[in-house]
Amino acid sequence: MILLIRISQFQAKGNYAKNIKEYLNIINFDSSYVDQEATPGYARNLDIYLASDKLSEPKTSCQIAAEYTERFSENILPSKVTDILKRNPRNKLVDIYKSDGRKANIYKLKKRK
Repeated sequence: MILLIRISQFQAKGNYAKNIKEYLNIINFDSSYVDQEATPGYARNLDIYLASDKLSEPKTSCQIAAEYTERFSENILPSKVTDILKRNPRNKLVDIYKSDGRKANIYKLKKRK
């Protein structure tokens, strides 16, 4: 994957990883891979979760968070699940539906071709 970064948006001096992370957040791309030691690895673990086809049935972020905690022995908030699944590249893997009569979104893996 190649990202074209417009360096002019950021100061040339300072921490490059921080600047790149800022840019990735601006373009709504998951930046958790940039600073791997500082993040708990939610995105990487959710990638493993998505690859396991556990989301072949529709689920809410609360259900996903519970399954995540059970599988990885690490707590994750439903709001963090929502944030990660809305960002690129995972938003291309998951369909997001509004639930009937509730505020919660429903997530389901897109059919693979």
